[in-house]
Amino acid sequence: YWADNLREPVLFSTMTQALIAAGDGVFIEMSPNPILLPPVEQGLQHAGQRGLLLASLRRNEPEQTSMLGSLGKLYESGYSVRWERLYPTGNHVKLPRYAWQEERFWYDAGDSEKVADSGIGMLGAKVEVAGKSTHVWNSGINFNTFPFLTDHRVQGTAMLPAAALVEMSLRMTKEVLGPGGYSLEGMKFASAITIPEEATKPFQAVANVDATGGISINFFSRGAEEDWQLHAQGHARLSAEIAPMTAPINISEIVAMTEPTSDGLSLYSDLADHGLGYGPSFQGIGKIWQLLAGTLGLLSAPESLVDEGYLIHPAILDSAFQLMLADLEDDSTTYIPVALERFQICRGANLQEPLWAYATREDQASGLTGNVCIIDADGQVVAEARGLKFQAMASDRAEAFKEWLYALDW
Repeated sequence: YWADNLREPVLFSTMTQALIAAGDGVFIEMSPNPILLPPVEQGLQHAGQRGLLLASLRRNEPEQTSMLGSLGKLYESGYSVRWERLYPTGNHVKLPRYAWQEERFWYDAGDSEKVADSGIGMLGAKVEVAGKSTHVWNSGINFNTFPFLTDHRVQGTAMLPAAALVEMSLRMTKEVLGPGGYSLEGMKFASAITIPEEATKPFQAVANVDATGGISINFFSRGAEEDWQLHAQGHARLSAEIAPMTAPINISEIVAMTEPTSDGLSLYSDLADHGLGYGPSFQGIGKIWQLLAGTLGLLSAPESLVDEGYLIHPAILDSAFQLMLADLEDDSTTYIPVALERFQICRGANLQEPLWAYATREDQASGLTGNVCIIDADGQVVAEARGLKFQAMASDRAEAFKEWLYALDW
């Protein structure tokens, strides 16, 4: 045998290819340990076929376990098994006929999670309602759908920025009134919208067409087993042409003649001391120039931001609003936006091109009031916010702030 094996061709590969060509796809090696299955597998790969390769025994493994394991794989592949040979005694019994109860006990935040990633931006999916004068959008705010929101925190708690409400108001106006120039007026931010760390915040936006042809805007949210709470409201109208109230600014001349007075690192360090935590997605201010009439800042869109169809990205707009908080007094007062007299987009903005923000501020006993505009590299106004008001959060309110909030915890 060994002499013939050495002198004559074995033709194992030829035999394997012939079996595969004949349609055989199951190979069982009857030996103490498989040594021929690897060449068989190579033959299957060469033929571009898939097969079932089984061993009767394997070295250093229990014999019965190996054999029954291969038998089980044959049974899974559709081969019949003579069960009486395995179990000579015993009877077959029927399984119970009732089905599993399949009860779920996991917390479900409701339908808002289903629409959290619907629609465009954060506005969510539009809900069909009776009548033509009322328009409703349902959404759910969470960090999975909008991860950049985790970088916007007040006193350590994540909050929906007022800039996001401004952007959604513009989107609502466009969907209800059609294309054109839009102007938001008389926006009031009555209370902050907190975002839970591991759940979805049900969110609703409502627009009502009024007698003037504009729309009144209201934003609501609610927690688990709570009623809807009104957070912000305003009015929007459509204008054939929106002209900026701020004159063009010669950016190149300012940059050439003056040096930056500070940078974003210093700004965000100071704002953190005032209870405002801005993560990378909301750190859009680079260099800062303190001018006689106002403050100029270079805006840069963080790489983590994705332009998902926003008319103006909330993080970029919020960064422009932050410029009003530059050079605050050396105390720990936390300022939050409470009102906006007017906002308008004068022309489109490209996040890939350099943008600038210019802010003027008037410090008053009741808070900070000023104007902010976003400017392109040519000095033309892209967007304009007038009468933006920040109000100081009372110290006792800031200390007790976290005690007001409830979140699901296991």
